[in-house]
Amino acid sequence: KEKNITYLFIAHDLGLVDLMCHQVAVMYLGNVVEWLEHGRIAEQCKHPYTKALMGAVFKVDFKPGEKIEPLEGEIPSPLDLPPGCPFASRCEHCTEHCVQVKPELKEVEHGHWVACHMFD
Repeated sequence: KEKNITYLFIAHDLGLVDLMCHQVAVMYLGNVVEWLEHGRIAEQCKHPYTKALMGAVFKVDFKPGEKIEPLEGEIPSPLDLPPGCPFASRCEHCTEHCVQVKPELKEVEHGHWVACHMFD
């Protein structure tokens, strides 16, 4: 703020993003699926994709035998996105409504926005 500088930091490591940024926009196939302030990602993320990314953060205290669960499902072509939620084919909470209607960002808490029909 002092220097009037803004920067864009792009990464898949949400732990690092949370340390570096004041605000975080999580994107999937070019669509913002969650927007929140730093320091809230680990405990307060709500979108299934954000939760999956948080589950993939490298842990310093990683124990042998601990599993990292990969996302299942096909990734749609970014050139021909389906009409509904772009994450629907990989979401364990997907309903018929998700497949047909693209969710819009909605404020679920002050300063926290999510694009998911689970929060309608």
